[in-house]
Amino acid sequence: MGTIRVRGVRLRIYPKDHKPLHVHGYYGEAFVVVEVRTDGTVMLAARGARVIPRNAKRSDVQKIVKAAAEAADEIVAEWERMQA
Repeated sequence: MGTIRVRGVRLRIYPKDHKPLHVHGYYGEAFVVVEVRTDGTVMLAARGARVIPRNAKRSDVQKIVKAAAEAADEIVAEWERMQA
């Protein structure tokens, strides 16, 4: 498992994980799945359990998404390394 840390946010990438390219973000009590495109744009994953708990603080969710955006190049490189 690869872990990238950005200002208190843990972004985890799992080996041989399914597509699309994504990270599992953790901050406070929030768990968020963020898709990362190769052009560096990010968005919440298009799946039901993308934010846990469902009533997670909006500010925590935003912090995770912003951290993924800041680390997008590193995430893409680590994903490609771990999925090979």
